[in-house]
Amino acid sequence: MRWKQFIILGAIVLMLGMALTACGHSDAPAEGTAASEDGSEAQVVSGVINRKGEFLVLLTDDGAYQVMDLAEDVSLDDLSEGDHVNVTYTGELGDEDAPPVVSGIELAG
Repeated sequence: MRWKQFIILGAIVLMLGMALTACGHSDAPAEGTAASEDGSEAQVVSGVINRKGEFLVLLTDDGAYQVMDLAEDVSLDDLSEGDHVNVTYTGELGDEDAPPVVSGIELAG
């Protein structure tokens, strides 16, 4: 009779493990990417605001300076130079001919 209890207990543990694994599953974009409103793939970079104005100069966490244009609906008014932020953008970092465009920005937590 003990072996039946062991099999039942094993099956319960297996089902519980599968249920917990399913709870952790997410269809959200991988870290570092996000979906933008126009459907193009956006990316996220973290860093410190070095300069703000009509554009953003970000010192990324890996030590690179990035000049980024701002989308029309993006405001930096609530942020200050020196703030550590997460920036959602489209385009390529480091592309001087077509700078990446900031579509969202928030204080890093």
